[in-house]
Amino acid sequence: MLRLSAGTIWKTAAVLFFALFLIVEADSQRNSPRSVLDRQIDAAFPDARVRGRSPDFGGSMLLLKSKLEIPEYVAQMQTRGLDSDRHYIMGTENDENAFAIAPGMDQAQHFVNAYLVGFAPFETDNIFGPAYTLSRTKTYQLDRNSITGFRELWQTSREAFFYKRGDCEDHAIALADWLIEMGEDARVVAGEFDGEGHAWVILFKEGKQYLFEATDKRPGMRRLSLASMHPKYQPRWMFNREHFWFNTGSARTVKYHGPKWQKKSRYSKQPLGSRLGGKIDHAA
Repeated sequence: MLRLSAGTIWKTAAVLFFALFLIVEADSQRNSPRSVLDRQIDAAFPDARVRGRSPDFGGSMLLLKSKLEIPEYVAQMQTRGLDSDRHYIMGTENDENAFAIAPGMDQAQHFVNAYLVGFAPFETDNIFGPAYTLSRTKTYQLDRNSITGFRELWQTSREAFFYKRGDCEDHAIALADWLIEMGEDARVVAGEFDGEGHAWVILFKEGKQYLFEATDKRPGMRRLSLASMHPKYQPRWMFNREHFWFNTGSARTVKYHGPKWQKKSRYSKQPLGSRLGGKIDHAA
């Protein structure tokens, strides 16, 4: 009859316990939010890149104060003779700073709202999924350092996952549009960070305002970060798929709502039937 010493029994039990721990830990890691996202990303790409296609631009902007309707081609006409590779804040005498247009990959000016085309590479209920996906799949690069050499060319949210490189507004547009697709109130914000022009994302959720730095490439998942914790970000204007807001107060604010944030215009793909025309003013 085989007799095992107490020491052997304890060693065997310890080995079995450690093996069981490794199995449970491996299963836990496999089903962690990050691992689930990694599998979704691997399944979605490169198909998401293949689906990149020319966007459907156009539409009209309704200026909320004067009820004046500005078709895209009218706004484009006002930038003739100006630098074609930069964005412009535009309006009329009665509607100052009412909307913005920016050059796309087709090198034509379009309403900034139109770059949010309603695209998500895959479905997820993880609010950190879009930011994590961008950190894994897109490289940050200034437009002027790309092969095009243009100072500024904007990518739609779909194009942002087709092109492997892009700068701050390309990341912010992709992130905000995906969050909107998830049912969140997210907006692209433009302003300055440390004295340089920059774009980021603000998320309004459960009565709080959270700031997403869309170009963050640090490994791992993120936590929601209150906008009040980021005073270096100085917002001037923001937009979602439908509206454009302009900060009429100081850019040194950590608040993204209130009377200083004025909703200036509403974008629509279809003509709105309001009064057309009017002299458009523009600013940098």
